[in-house]
Amino acid sequence: MIGRGMITRYRALAHVGSMTYHRCNIQPQRLPAMHNRAFPAILSIVLLPIVLLAPGGCGVIGKEKSKNAKESALTAYENAIRWGYFEAAYSYVHPKKRKEVPKELENIRITGYEVVKPPLVKGQMKGKKKGGMGGKMELEQTVRIEYVQKDVQLLRSVTDRQKWSYDKENNVWWLESGVPEFK
Repeated sequence: MIGRGMITRYRALAHVGSMTYHRCNIQPQRLPAMHNRAFPAILSIVLLPIVLLAPGGCGVIGKEKSKNAKESALTAYENAIRWGYFEAAYSYVHPKKRKEVPKELENIRITGYEVVKPPLVKGQMKGKKKGGMGGKMELEQTVRIEYVQKDVQLLRSVTDRQKWSYDKENNVWWLESGVPEFK
């Protein structure tokens, strides 16, 4: 036989899922903030500056993308030259100016890569304007590359005046001046 206390406990456990609490110390919770009448006003105060300032941030994002692409291209090109991966270095040359990798480069070992004149960006990302560059960005950098000709063990250096251009559509920097000749 089930006593009266057992039935009360059973009901308390059976109705927990439907939020009917017997003999529990759980208080009902307040409604979330979005059910508050002041919530739409607070939301508009917070979101209004974000919506108004968002279009100005698009130019910053475009500049940041080109900056990241520039740093990535310059570093990858430097590493390709420095470690003797000339095929990879030639992949940074603009496709219209790209030549085949010369066989003579197998005789070259790079011993140093020093940036003499840091990258200087010319031009701007804006659209075509009177007297403007029409959205074309260019970069110039001067580098001294030291190398050894393996067959004669002769240390030489070459000054590479790199000229890069930015392809906005593909977010890529292309080497316009080509890979230097190691004579």
